Amino acid sequence: MKWRMWREFIIYISFIIMVVGFIMLVISTLSIFSSSPPSYVKEFHSFTGDWIYWIFVLSIASFLIGLYYFYDTIKKLKKFKEYISSDSKSKFLKNLKELEIISYKLGPKHEEMLEEKKREWKVH
Repeated sequence: MKWRMWREFIIYISFIIMVVGFIMLVISTLSIFSSSPPSYVKEFHSFTGDWIYWIFVLSIASFLIGLYYFYDTIKKLKKFKEYISSDSKSKFLKNLKELEIISYKLGPKHEEMLEEKKREWKVH
């Protein structure tokens, strides 16, 4: 599967990365900083050993990266829907360059929606 197809699922992928990062962050934080962690956290710590510190660092990074991409994708989707649903051709043309960039980043489905809107407004 090409990168072009993966762009379509970036919101789901980023959400999963964010949730997994958050869960691992909670478990590793409890394991490192809690004096009496729950039994499943103790088992996880005994399984990972000293790697728990690396898991802590990587979980912070994955949570923040997933959060950023999730927020960024939602922001792009909102902006795309705002621009594409405009009833004004001048507003559409004014934002066409930005619409093309956003649709490319959101994936093939959004590129097709933009092409359909261009045909509707007779813009090429």
